[in-house]
Amino acid sequence: MKVKKLLILTLAVMLLPAVTSLFAADADDHYTQGNTYFDQKQYPEALTEYQKAVETDPSNKDAYFRIGNVYIKLKKYANGAEAFKKFLDLVPAKGQDAADGLYNLGLCYDYMGETDLAIDNYNKSMEIDATHADVFDRIGLIYENKQDYVKAQTYYLRATEVEPNNKNGFINMGYVSKEQEKYQDAIDWFNKAIAIDPQNTESIIEKGNCYDKLGDLETAFATYAKAADIDPTDKEAQYNMGYIEIKKKEYDKAAPYFQGILKSDPVYKKAHYELGYIHELKKEYDDAIKEYKKEIDVNPNYAESYNTLGLVYMDDKNDLNTSLKMFKQAVEVDPQYYYSWDNMGLVYEKMGDNDKAMENYNKALAIKPDFKTALDDKAALQEKLKSSK
Repeated sequence: MKVKKLLILTLAVMLLPAVTSLFAADADDHYTQGNTYFDQKQYPEALTEYQKAVETDPSNKDAYFRIGNVYIKLKKYANGAEAFKKFLDLVPAKGQDAADGLYNLGLCYDYMGETDLAIDNYNKSMEIDATHADVFDRIGLIYENKQDYVKAQTYYLRATEVEPNNKNGFINMGYVSKEQEKYQDAIDWFNKAIAIDPQNTESIIEKGNCYDKLGDLETAFATYAKAADIDPTDKEAQYNMGYIEIKKKEYDKAAPYFQGILKSDPVYKKAHYELGYIHELKKEYDDAIKEYKKEIDVNPNYAESYNTLGLVYMDDKNDLNTSLKMFKQAVEVDPQYYYSWDNMGLVYEKMGDNDKAMENYNKALAIKPDFKTALDDKAALQEKLKSSK
């Protein structure tokens, strides 16, 4: 089962250089100590020192900026936004300090889900400094998440124009092309990112994913293998190599990839699931059940594990009660998982409870009206009921 790569951007907040002069020696000492803690990733301690700096010298703009950065690291974005507003009150409205402060203020709103405010502040930052690629990337991501791919691509392209040697804009163009199922275009964009950074396994793996989508399993496997050669510890590359072997029906070749992942990371999500799937395909149902249960132990919120386990109990073990229990657990984890609603309908139908069967087929279709399996199951039940009258 393919793991979708989450979108990766350069999210590092802009950091201002150390302050050159402070009005009070005590403020200077606190600011310097705060920087030391910040560099050591001791963020609560850094925050305390920066706050002491502004208490001593309320005009210390750099301390406010660093307070905002700390709050971002601590994921306290509303607090971060307030700190950057205070910073902006202390700096010239059109200087580089303002551009950096507006970007980070936008970043806080972005993380808070206030996308309109985020875009507004990103644009204000851009008006002052149009050479900062991260601003374009962040706006592009907002539009991509809204599935406005035309605007997303416009901003990602601007990022590549502003910083032609920054791989992130090209990676993001690859992602947005992939989301539109323009896989060859995505490959071309990922290749541009790889040309900038040949050791960039993220782009190499995504390139492999595109070849997989195009049905070119051999090239996909070779591409994943290249990523694994660059970084032998890259579990995603190993996982995808195993997944390709499953698709090629080379089950004995596939299993060692997932087993190897679990040796180094016993709780790696979906590795046990794939091992269970291999056993199921080989009709080794008891072993399949064991692996699916192990997956549930390490990944209890993965509805597909319950669903697939339910199918094994229903189709291969003829244990309808346990099967029904698994499907119910799947929809408890994910109420929108329409596969299990439909499968519950099948179980109820096998149990002779046609009313509940129809109810569950309808629940599946309420979530996904064009779900062909549920449409077919419902139609078959309707025909059965009609002919039995």
